[in-house]
Amino acid sequence: MNHSDIFDYFERLATEHPLISHEAGKRVSFYVIDDGYDFDELDNALRNLLRTPALLVDEPDGRLSGNESANNTDTMNFNIMIVDSKKGKERVRDVRNRCKQIGLDLVMTTRKKRFTGIVPNKLVTYELESTYSPIGPLLLGYYGYQFTISFTIPITF
Repeated sequence: MNHSDIFDYFERLATEHPLISHEAGKRVSFYVIDDGYDFDELDNALRNLLRTPALLVDEPDGRLSGNESANNTDTMNFNIMIVDSKKGKERVRDVRNRCKQIGLDLVMTTRKKRFTGIVPNKLVTYELESTYSPIGPLLLGYYGYQFTISFTIPITF
């Protein structure tokens, strides 16, 4: 299993969520940021969004563990950002609250799907332990929340 499997999962979440009007296979409201250190890429992602709110996903960092047994694992930590822009005279906190709720929805959906629906035919473990923080203002007046979501998969050496 590789990162693309999890990116596909996040894109499915963006397609299924009622407030994120993403169309699968198109860069409408979902974007993978391949290099989180490249601010031009983040800028490009925000400029190319056709609809908001939107889900942006960073390349993961991770941790390999032997778990002091023969059960070797790879834990991948994905940063996801839910971003939106102000509508009219809407307050920033209202935009962030909307984005935080969408993030909570995605986290809870992942918790519900943790045994069967994250990556088809693959064992992927998800424990509800996520950090989150407000973000923004980003380019073009985007605000939102960033969540860190971790997935653990078995590996063999």
